[in-house]
Amino acid sequence: MTKRSKIKPILLWVLRVIIYALSILGSLLMVSLKWLKETWGPVSFSTALFQIKTPMVGVDSNIVETYVKDIAMPAVLIPLLGIIILCLVTKAMKTTGYSLKVGINKLGILDITYRPIVVIGTIGLLIGCWAQVPGLAKDTGVPDYVDSLIHRSTIYENYYVVPTDDLLTFPEQKRNLVLIYVESLESSYLSVDEGGGMPSNLIPNITAIASENVSFSNTDSFGGATQTQNVGWTMAALLTTSSGVTYNAPIDSNDMQSYSRFLPGLRTLGDILYDNGYDNYFVCGSDSGFGGRKSYFLSHGNYAIHDYTYASETGYLPAGYHNGYWGMGDAQLFDMAREELTSIASEGRPFNYTILTADTHPPEGFVCDLCEPIEGEGPLQTAIRCSDRQVSQFVEWLKEQDWYENTTVIIIGDHLLMSDVLACQMPEGYQRHVFNCFINLPSGVAPVNTNNRLFATTDYFPTILAAMGVEINGDRLGLGTNLFSERETLLEEMGEDAYNTEVLRYSDYYFNNFV
Repeated sequence: MTKRSKIKPILLWVLRVIIYALSILGSLLMVSLKWLKETWGPVSFSTALFQIKTPMVGVDSNIVETYVKDIAMPAVLIPLLGIIILCLVTKAMKTTGYSLKVGINKLGILDITYRPIVVIGTIGLLIGCWAQVPGLAKDTGVPDYVDSLIHRSTIYENYYVVPTDDLLTFPEQKRNLVLIYVESLESSYLSVDEGGGMPSNLIPNITAIASENVSFSNTDSFGGATQTQNVGWTMAALLTTSSGVTYNAPIDSNDMQSYSRFLPGLRTLGDILYDNGYDNYFVCGSDSGFGGRKSYFLSHGNYAIHDYTYASETGYLPAGYHNGYWGMGDAQLFDMAREELTSIASEGRPFNYTILTADTHPPEGFVCDLCEPIEGEGPLQTAIRCSDRQVSQFVEWLKEQDWYENTTVIIIGDHLLMSDVLACQMPEGYQRHVFNCFINLPSGVAPVNTNNRLFATTDYFPTILAAMGVEINGDRLGLGTNLFSERETLLEEMGEDAYNTEVLRYSDYYFNNFV
């Protein structure tokens, strides 16, 4: 045998190994991107990366473990097993001397012997998987994420307004703030007839409250804020709505609870209120360490953190109680809030009491004893309806308190539902938006226009202050615009595509001034 004849089998063997490896990689990429799209819904690729890398503190399930067990392992093992079976079959064919003849009337037009069978089958797998990757990558925002790593943004140099005291004038009598973040609250939960996307309204009570107060919309009817890049998970939503910037910290810093300061150069709603004599509270039913929430609120405004751990240690929850979901259900959360607010208000100092609910968190929400399932609806719809009742009952309780007259109440969704589980019931092409409602505004505060506005959740930062009667010179703070004013938002000024491109990209200003 010549040297060349020895090299040829080696090259063919290497080529087959490359084809097998590319086929398995294509299968892994295809199912992973499909999983991202189906699991996270309308979020950016960077959002999905953040969530995958974040430890699920206080939750039984683990995203990474779920991905590895249910997605990655089958994606690798199934095609690998198929290749092994084909190899064994063709080995048997070689041993027995059998060849598969395919033709018309047994003419033997095509003779497929043992070696090509494996290669042809594997190439088919390779083409089938890789053909779907570009479309799935685009749907999950991979090209945008790659662009953000290559290019630099100047949006902060050009548009960011530092929220200094000289821009803010508080009313003589400072108003209290009760800020309710409802997990994944969308305007799409309304019925189609009311401007939403569902067959029937899942949040009729909150809708009724919004119709009697102020709710900003992107349409002629009910709507809400556009979810832009890097704001589509809870910590990012808390950050953007209270500071006017998006979450551009490195993905590797997603466990910000390990940092003593969270974006120390930033001035936020909590900082502003604390500097003006407010007592700040952050209240949630989960472990506040998840995602860096505790670090953020301690760093900005010296918040008192009343979370699941606090409720367990102070007797609001029975010893050892855990609801099997995040820790404390919204029913117990609102009971604790009623008791605490009664005590806090009696002290006579202005306060900011910020509540974050959790029962409507995907994939299925938490269905408690107060929930009333409806035939034909899944557990998530049941949890949303239950949350609607509990939030509205809490607002009605607030109205009965003697300190309510001097209190602004705000209901906003933190972000869109991180799942497409309800999207299949919505009209084709329907665009989902984040819900908002501003209640009990001070005298003289009224919106110029609530409808057909293009706005982002960054705009809530100055809008929350304006709803408390704070006058804002220039009507902009951070990247946000006071929606009560007639000034254009950055989305209206720049356009949605340009804005999203800029906030997703790396910013030297951001890292030099905030991080």
